[in-house]
Amino acid sequence: MIENPFVPANQIKSQAPSVAVVGTTTVQLQKSGTYARGRFVVRSSEIASSKMGPYLKLTLTDRFGETNATCWKGASLQAQLVTGTVVEIARLQVDDWGPKFEVADLRVLGPNEFRPEEFVKSLSAEQVHAYWEEFHGFLDSIRNPHLQALRKKIWGDAAVAEKYKWHTSAVGQHHNYRGGNLQHVCGIMRVVEAVCAGYAELDRDLVIFGAAIHDLGKLREYEVATTISVTDEGRLKGHLVIGAEWVSRLAADLRVEGHAFPARLEEDLVHMVLSHHGKGEWGSPKPPATPEAMLLHLADMADSQTKKFLQEVENNAGNAEGWVRKFDPDIRETRWIRTRRDEPA
Repeated sequence: MIENPFVPANQIKSQAPSVAVVGTTTVQLQKSGTYARGRFVVRSSEIASSKMGPYLKLTLTDRFGETNATCWKGASLQAQLVTGTVVEIARLQVDDWGPKFEVADLRVLGPNEFRPEEFVKSLSAEQVHAYWEEFHGFLDSIRNPHLQALRKKIWGDAAVAEKYKWHTSAVGQHHNYRGGNLQHVCGIMRVVEAVCAGYAELDRDLVIFGAAIHDLGKLREYEVATTISVTDEGRLKGHLVIGAEWVSRLAADLRVEGHAFPARLEEDLVHMVLSHHGKGEWGSPKPPATPEAMLLHLADMADSQTKKFLQEVENNAGNAEGWVRKFDPDIRETRWIRTRRDEPA
């Protein structure tokens, strides 16, 4: 488990006894009349104007969330506070206008003064290990020898395997944390397994393996450092194309090595990767054209959309109204989500 990088509240020496001290996370920097200190990643910075002159506005993130902060005389700092810069702020004062700090309280950290993973939300090592065991349990059950050969080509690469274990599934939306993609894949595999149990006509091995590789391209689409960002390759191709090309290349490598990997099986796998978003407006160049591809698409939707709603509930737990209104890019509409989780009657 990654240790909390923030200074505990009881270690902050108060210079204003009348002001309460809170834990130093962005989630907790929301209440007026508090102050704290901590390390943050700069997501954005801009110069704004007021009657008193220009001032600095920052958006700061940590692995718990995001907050805005103001430095009234900090316009001169903007040049060094580019996106991704890691800063330590000795004192953040929170009032009715949000967190603010003085120029002297901010220090830019060098690359050897922090670990990038401190700033991105993450599953624990124990959780990732459990999902990794479940993931390989599903793959162990596959009887198709060609899929097992392709499995070795992918996860037999230690660097790929390690990245796959800890990678994110998104920048936002769902499973957007270290270990999130593996959790998402295991969720899909459970759905697929349940459906296949009721339909003997389905190629269960194919769908299970399709679930394992459907987001393989995300390993190159997203970069996880102090923040989660999209790579140039991700912007130019997207993870569906990256993953499809990756699978085809490995199938070709197997043939060069003397393994007669079936062209039809490669075709089915590539189609599943390319079609798993369901339709063109959601990023798939082709809609599902086989029962297995349709099942993978629906299982992917079931797990991702359920988790997206659960994360909204978690992120808005303190919402007194118990509802949040958000634009949903998946349906291109604004929808209400109930975040209040009442105890059952």
